[in-house]
Amino acid sequence: EPNKTVTMLDFGQAVPITNEERELALDLMTVLGKLDTSKQAVKRLNRKFFPNSEKGISIDDLKPVMARPKVMDKFIHLLSLLARSGADVPISTVHWVLAMNRQLVLGEKLDQSIKGQLVGMVVTHKLGLPLGVFNTIYAANEKVKNLATGLLRWVLPEPKEENKSLFKSAPQEEDRRWHQQDSFGWYPFDPEE
Repeated sequence: EPNKTVTMLDFGQAVPITNEERELALDLMTVLGKLDTSKQAVKRLNRKFFPNSEKGISIDDLKPVMARPKVMDKFIHLLSLLARSGADVPISTVHWVLAMNRQLVLGEKLDQSIKGQLVGMVVTHKLGLPLGVFNTIYAANEKVKNLATGLLRWVLPEPKEENKSLFKSAPQEEDRRWHQQDSFGWYPFDPEE
């Protein structure tokens, strides 16, 4: 149709974000994370996206969106619902939510999840506290963990020298084996004969 608008996202672009846009992203994540009841979610979204308007979204509009099994499906359909209702979601807000999703997925793959920090940030936002409160709590938590680790290292005996390495040491011949199977034709470590 000639009056349809298509928004394409280029995830390689850095988009500046204001504090208000980041707060809006946290509002969306509060709704997506189901920290609000349906009534609270509709009230939050209408207050943020339709502040001076009688129109907005209803609980019935939101139900099919929240019934979707995957969070990113919910997010895309929520954006669609808001756009169809006349809301303008800043592209920086969309990028922030997508960036958090990428960090969550990558963190899980690397076994360094940020889920705890993200949940803490969203809960702090839901309580109406500024980001500085979360940052202070997070920094204090890190200091306590570092202090506890230092105390444990001070109290417990130092491991023996051979047990210090995180990696299993292999004999020298085994360690160079992958170079011999290399298909590049250049062997920087020729086996010694």
